[in-house]
Amino acid sequence: MNPYALLNVDEARRRIDSLRINLPLDTETIFTSLAVGRILAEDVESPADTPKEPLAAMDGYAVRSSDTRAGAKLRLKTRGPLHPGDAVPVDTGDPLPPGADAVVRREAARAEDGFTYVSAPVSKWENVFLPGEFVAKGYRLGSRGDVITPYTAALMLQAGIRRVSVYRIKSVVMPVGSELAHPESLVNGGRIDYIGPMVEGLLRGWSEARLLPPVSDSREELEEAVNRALDMADILVTVGGSSVGRRDSLKAVIAGIGRLVVPGFGASVVKRGGLAVVREKLVAMLPGGCVSAAVSLHETLFRALKAVTGKPLLRSLTIPLAEDLRLERRMPSAVLFRMVDGGVEPLEWGVALCRELAKADAYAILQPGVYGKGSLVNAIMLKKPA
Repeated sequence: MNPYALLNVDEARRRIDSLRINLPLDTETIFTSLAVGRILAEDVESPADTPKEPLAAMDGYAVRSSDTRAGAKLRLKTRGPLHPGDAVPVDTGDPLPPGADAVVRREAARAEDGFTYVSAPVSKWENVFLPGEFVAKGYRLGSRGDVITPYTAALMLQAGIRRVSVYRIKSVVMPVGSELAHPESLVNGGRIDYIGPMVEGLLRGWSEARLLPPVSDSREELEEAVNRALDMADILVTVGGSSVGRRDSLKAVIAGIGRLVVPGFGASVVKRGGLAVVREKLVAMLPGGCVSAAVSLHETLFRALKAVTGKPLLRSLTIPLAEDLRLERRMPSAVLFRMVDGGVEPLEWGVALCRELAKADAYAILQPGVYGKGSLVNAIMLKKPA
């Protein structure tokens, strides 16, 4: 395959979505409370009903619903079981004492001289959490390939899942360019690498990400650096060197030692992005502009993760334009958007406009043309750093 060919975006996405590779990833079992941001290595289901018994859903008094009526006078007890005419004080989350089938809210009752006076009747199971109401036994808490969010971690812990199996994915980011310098060791007037740290931040959390020093454009050094990086990682992300300039030989090097899945995209901004498989490991090749790199990372690596974890690391949303958009390009193009009241607002176009990327929440690849306010776009949400 021509290492500089440009594929129709739909065809490129189809190739990535159907990609299959044999990369056995390491897994580890860790505390659920420490697993936020990691990728689940297996399906997780609730082992039992939660709660397992009726619980008070309000602070108040556990009662027999049949005993309550406006002005009812109930005997206060310190514990169950309840007999006709009894009430037991409870706090939210307390198990209901035997015999109780409802809770009277504290503000709907008055306690005095060993009795509580009910201001209004309650129905059976009113103000009560029933068994399985939070999570039923067998409920799917998470699936292989899901990124564990703070919300899913809370759900798993609520269901009693204290440990989970997650993938241990090792990734490296390799900036390409003799003119680049690591931001912490800038010497001799080199150009600071600002995209490598951005990409590393987007890999951190779900993988063990490492930013390598910039490597030379030399073909020999590039091939050696790629092989060295793949010795230490499951995933390699290169930044720069993927275009058609005099010194841009990365794609030719990759084609010589691996298999190009997508050499390039027929769309502005992501045109020089690409994806390959080398030694059954994913290699995402990103252009050297910050917007191009960010969008290409989503279109290549984040989409291709389905081949190794079972799910892509992408989330899309069909949403209306909050204003008119005129896209005057010769080919389809990626457009950045910011979420606003009423939909999404297009941001200024430019492959290297980090100031626009910093505002953006999503992007879409659109055909040239005029899109009126209210037109629906299928926007892909930009991943935020862990």
